[in-house]
Amino acid sequence: MSYDTTSPDQPLTNQMGTSSREIARRLHVLNLTDEDCRNLASVENLVVEKLPDIVEEYYAFQLRDQEISAIIGDADTLTRLKGYMHTYIKSLFSGNFDQVYVNTRLRIGKVHKRLDVRPKLYMTAYTELHTLLDRVLEDCVS
Repeated sequence: MSYDTTSPDQPLTNQMGTSSREIARRLHVLNLTDEDCRNLASVENLVVEKLPDIVEEYYAFQLRDQEISAIIGDADTLTRLKGYMHTYIKSLFSGNFDQVYVNTRLRIGKVHKRLDVRPKLYMTAYTELHTLLDRVLEDCVS
């Protein structure tokens, strides 16, 4: 079956040719195994308990940067972003990185591009989230 890659009624995974096989290949390149996915899922409940604090700390860090604060713009947008971040973190610990997961990540990437979020800002945010999640995981396993 071929897809019209210009059709807006197709999921982004189809538009970009991201098949289940391609997702599996990328998970392999990232060295993310089935055991890793099970391990993530095994601590999901512990991480979910801490999600409100993680999200608050993450956005407190983000808002200290004037450029990020200007992109976020207002309290309603911040509230929506916090909800999206909560959902995103929870999805990371589901251990399920299927086409639905990838399609959601592609949509969010498209929004970042539309908002002209520069790689420097994205990488800073990624690093902060990674640091927060590392700390939570260390707390969970100790």
